[in-house]
Amino acid sequence: MHEKNQAWVDAAKSYERFIEEFAADDDYPFEQHEDAPGIPHLHAKLGDVEEFLQGLKRGAPTIPETHIRTGKIYRELGADRMALNKFYDAINATLTLPYNAAFTDADKRKGKSFELRKDAESNQAMFEIAETFLVSEDYDNAIKFYDRLNRLEQLNDSDRSVVAYKRGLSHFRRAIDTIKKDERQMRLNPDDISTNKSFEKTPRADFARVKEILGGYGTLYPTSPYVPETHYLLALSYEQLNQNEDSIAQLLSLLKEATFNPKLILAEEESKNLRDRDLDRISKMKTVWAFWKKKTGNYLANKFFESGEFFNAYRIYTALLPVDETPTWKVPLLYQVALCEEKLGNFVQATETYISIEELFDNNDDARTELAKS
Repeated sequence: MHEKNQAWVDAAKSYERFIEEFAADDDYPFEQHEDAPGIPHLHAKLGDVEEFLQGLKRGAPTIPETHIRTGKIYRELGADRMALNKFYDAINATLTLPYNAAFTDADKRKGKSFELRKDAESNQAMFEIAETFLVSEDYDNAIKFYDRLNRLEQLNDSDRSVVAYKRGLSHFRRAIDTIKKDERQMRLNPDDISTNKSFEKTPRADFARVKEILGGYGTLYPTSPYVPETHYLLALSYEQLNQNEDSIAQLLSLLKEATFNPKLILAEEESKNLRDRDLDRISKMKTVWAFWKKKTGNYLANKFFESGEFFNAYRIYTALLPVDETPTWKVPLLYQVALCEEKLGNFVQATETYISIEELFDNNDDARTELAKS
């Protein structure tokens, strides 16, 4: 119950006592193990009460499953080294711990394979190791483990889509981290900057890998919740590589989708009975897509404007207008559009845009109130 109450230290202690008592017991699991309280499945996140309650019905967990769950708790507590040790323990347990027939027979009765269950435990432990390196900003090791996962043949499409996204994200973050370190070194020791760094160790190499890994991601995994963010990562990678047209193309691809990534997700939900439709999922996807449209568009448009590329900035600001109809979104964008039109010498259009902002206020009392609150 400690985990249900998010008492993570006590939960970790309970799992550690469980492992200490049963890991070396050849009789574990016991005869009635299917009726014993279990733990959430391998992919379950911490803090999800529904997943926790469902996990109680799964029966006694395997020792590797318990190691993985304990590792997730340590990571939540910021104890990354302890978390890594538990994930390595999980992999080791899948290889060395003896299993009696209880788990095997139970899985057979459910039409499942215990060998596949062991593979899933080992793969999930490796995934958690990679994730721990990623959140602790050890990008070299994160990339190494995600590359290993990518080479596994038994990954299903859902897992493979996550691995692909995380691989691209790791390369992107390493590139940004390297740029920041180089800039800091330049400020501290401007005469000590090495120009002999091999291409593989440069940010450009990582941005190129982002292009390679995430290019076509939305086509391969159209229902993945990471599709909008991959457009963002690709757009910024192209921008860093001075491939501005490709960067804008990624943004426009993101913006030209409907309110969210609809084609497969919406069709999938509409094929169900009304009561079975996951409206919460659809609402979340709409929010996710709107967030990445705004973040990607704002970043690129502002970058182009600051660097004097007013036509590209204008293209993006105008493309962003339909994303959100609220005055707090439209008014600042219209103002930026007008500034771009001025910079481009289109003074008549700029005047018309400024007038449209005034009309928006004149005809909408709520607009003034909303902007005053923002």
